[in-house]
Amino acid sequence: MLPPGTTTTTRTTTRTTTSTFSTSPPSNSASASSGLAAPGESSSSSTSHSSFLDSLPIFSQDSAADLSLSDPSQSFLSSAHSSTQDTPGSVSIAVDPVADADENQSHQLEIEAFGENKELLDFEDDDILSRHYTGRCVHFLYPEDLALFDEIVAFKKSNPSTPFELAVERFCSRSSGDALTKIAYADEYTHWDAILKFDLKSSKSETEGMRRRARAHFERELLRNHLFLVRERGADAESVALGQEDLGCHFIKVMGSFGALAIEAERLKLQMDVTQRVLRVHKRIQQRIQNDHSFRPSQASVRYLNSTLNSADSSDPIALQGVQELAVRGVKVEKMPSVPLEEFSEGHDGTLKGLLMYAFAYLPNPIDLDKEPFLLKDLHHYKGGDARAEGSSVGKVQLNFFSNATRNLIVRSVINRARVHGFKPSPVGITTLLYDGVYQDFYTVHDGLYCDEDKADARNVPLDNMRSWLYVHWATARFQVKKILAEQPLRQIRDYFGEKIAFYFSFLGFYTVWLLFPGLFGLAVFLYGVFGTSSQTNETVFDNAATPWFALFMSVWANVFLEFWKRYNSTLQAVWDVRLLHIVEQRRPEWYGTVLRRDPITGKVEPHFPFWSKVFLRCLTTLALLSLIGFMVAFEALVVLVHAYTKGTSIYVSSAISGVLSLLNVLFLTPVYLNLAAKLNAIENHKTQQSFEDNYVQKTFLFNFVNNYSTLLYVGILKVFLGGALPRIGLPVDECAEDTPCMDQLMLNMAITFAGLAFVFQAQAVLLPMVTQYFKSTESKRKYLELSRSKNAAIPQYILDDTLDDWDQQREVNRSVVQFGFVTLFSCAFPLAPLLAFASNSLEIRFGAYRLLTQCQRPFVSRSKGLGAWFEIMIIMARVGAIVNGLIIAFTSAYVNKKLFHEFEGETKVVAQILYVVIFEHVVIGLAVLLDRLIPDMPTNLRYSLAREEFLARIETGEEIAELLDQARIENADPKQSLARVWSTKKTS
Repeated sequence: MLPPGTTTTTRTTTRTTTSTFSTSPPSNSASASSGLAAPGESSSSSTSHSSFLDSLPIFSQDSAADLSLSDPSQSFLSSAHSSTQDTPGSVSIAVDPVADADENQSHQLEIEAFGENKELLDFEDDDILSRHYTGRCVHFLYPEDLALFDEIVAFKKSNPSTPFELAVERFCSRSSGDALTKIAYADEYTHWDAILKFDLKSSKSETEGMRRRARAHFERELLRNHLFLVRERGADAESVALGQEDLGCHFIKVMGSFGALAIEAERLKLQMDVTQRVLRVHKRIQQRIQNDHSFRPSQASVRYLNSTLNSADSSDPIALQGVQELAVRGVKVEKMPSVPLEEFSEGHDGTLKGLLMYAFAYLPNPIDLDKEPFLLKDLHHYKGGDARAEGSSVGKVQLNFFSNATRNLIVRSVINRARVHGFKPSPVGITTLLYDGVYQDFYTVHDGLYCDEDKADARNVPLDNMRSWLYVHWATARFQVKKILAEQPLRQIRDYFGEKIAFYFSFLGFYTVWLLFPGLFGLAVFLYGVFGTSSQTNETVFDNAATPWFALFMSVWANVFLEFWKRYNSTLQAVWDVRLLHIVEQRRPEWYGTVLRRDPITGKVEPHFPFWSKVFLRCLTTLALLSLIGFMVAFEALVVLVHAYTKGTSIYVSSAISGVLSLLNVLFLTPVYLNLAAKLNAIENHKTQQSFEDNYVQKTFLFNFVNNYSTLLYVGILKVFLGGALPRIGLPVDECAEDTPCMDQLMLNMAITFAGLAFVFQAQAVLLPMVTQYFKSTESKRKYLELSRSKNAAIPQYILDDTLDDWDQQREVNRSVVQFGFVTLFSCAFPLAPLLAFASNSLEIRFGAYRLLTQCQRPFVSRSKGLGAWFEIMIIMARVGAIVNGLIIAFTSAYVNKKLFHEFEGETKVVAQILYVVIFEHVVIGLAVLLDRLIPDMPTNLRYSLAREEFLARIETGEEIAELLDQARIENADPKQSLARVWSTKKTS
């Protein structure tokens, strides 16, 4: 939330700097006379839209010249010192003394950051300029920016009653005026685009000196990209004793100007909402017809544009310009009504009709996806970008056009592209600096508090920020009886957190809705087992005539669910503008090369990791994986042994004991296995982050499959074949019998493991972060509370966020996929599992939202097209589920064996059972393939929407003209007319 003003007394200082500028800075009017007229009186405060665009800065090309990351096999810190000694330089920083209590403090802050010996900085051209302001240190690179900042501070001091918004209007026509005004008027409620945190040491060791130098060079690169930096001490640094080695933490607050954000958004080709797109295309075609007499639009494009325009619009219809109008015979042409994007809902309304439309990804109407890649010259065409609109202004456009989440995405892109040169073996970026301890943290900031705990209705009335709105309407939304499921505000989630997190919660909600179908069916099967079975029919509660049908249903359900998720996912991709997303992968900072080679494309000499080195590392990690899997199997064998020895007391007691042991194994050893999987994945030296994550997902799935499902697979399938062979190795026999049915044992193991995991995960998800956050934040909050009370100010939001945990989305998705595996593979033995999963996920949506909004730092916006490799894992799980369900029914179900296989004995019975499994699996896979062909991956109306967007683009560029002209004439011709006559008519016209 932007501050309406500030009561802090401003203090200005003058500063002289000696430096040589090799790069021409952007031109602006900073050196012009700075009159202090009231806002709106001078021409500068009422600058037109065009002059505002003309004053926007541009990026230096050098900052994006090298996108490579360093080779961490040798930390850049170990080689930076020698580079410094080879090319010594000097920096002159002089600060005029002023009568200001904060001057010495902020000047000392600069010395702590860069060190007293400025020669170690070794800047090649531009020096870092600083202004000491209210106990903080504001950094600049261009003198024009510093001069403008001084002008803003002087204006604020001489006009203390002028609010922040009017000050922005006064200076917004100047380059970076919006960002510098926000910094000058900043208070504890100001939203910063990003935060860099690091711990300072007074040690004069070579490593610490190199860290200071690396920070200085990296921060200079950020300044070159027009990101302004404000340096401030943390609470622990305020009370550092003289001579103490640990100087406490320091924060660098990053603020981007609108000009810098706009140009980076154009480079990223961000899709933005446009206004009156069809009308603009219409006018452009009219203008092109007037300017180019040879231009002839097709009848199809003319009809579409003229029919789409509002009848009340003053625009004239497009003339056919001599193109012969041909009637479409026998065809009734109707304009298909479309829905504006802002009226489209990604979720459901909680009603039964809404849930069904949502579950089957049905779009009743096409959507007007009026979005175009951002172009700075067309700013006034985008929503919220027209400064001449009613109630708008240049200052409001600069402050509000980019949301905080979009600023988050853009600033992170700029920071990720920044590179520090002069460090061997290659330039380094933020990921390498974090990896080598130059910075301890890099995070973005929440919009504000999620609730005012002092108010009684804090959970019902949101504060004036999106975080609080999501907290009230999403995390703590109350259940309504008239709604089956509380809906999720997916658009707001995506706007606040980005596509990656929004896709996870959309999947969780979609999966939960689809669990209603097997949940209700499973409940009916359970009730039939309780009330509809009898001992005379050899049926039990969990093994009866409904069991094989439920197994078939679950096998088909898993495949159908994934098909409709794919369909719904395509809708989200189109609406969220990531359908054509292409992410340029960069090298991971942990990646290293063992040899140097010249890149065949760029010609650069770069580190390279040979193919056979990759093969060698993969062989090592594969052996380690197999060893870990062997250990996991050995532990499961121990569970089987305990079950076999305790079976004499009671089959249900022994099954309960083995179920509890399996649950404890999953709870305590799974984190160990996942940690080992991460270490093995790191050993493989993956070059890109995407490759690293995909391979980690594969290892995670392998460990989860063995660790979570091995006991159930033994009881449900392998026990039939191996239980009778245990006496050969001196163990008690462990077979299925009438008094010890394996289906009941499988049910009990499944119920204990599944329900226990659901309960423990929910408890961990809520209680553990609260406990860790309490111990992590207590001391830091105490210090800041003391400071805030002494200064009569609130704790800044970036300080509150520093105490929060990180959001681990891989863990969250992993748990959902594991649960999907339990439901898909073993629900036939425990038909209440889908209903329990439905209840657990309904709570998880709220608990996850609560954790994300209250206990976790706001993640940087990350663009994504879906769940990635996890979706492929679930497809494999669904296919395997058909085989597992068939094996359980054929070999473990006592009812099915007595009904279908009682006439067979010995090997003949086994052959009959295997034949049943083959038929079962082929039926499921056949239905899955058939549904894959019948269910389109994209709703029909979505295809119309995308076709409309492509059609408008082709009309605007002229690509559609000739093609549609020919097609329209052929379609509108007399069916009895020969193709030759059509062609001759086309040529003569």
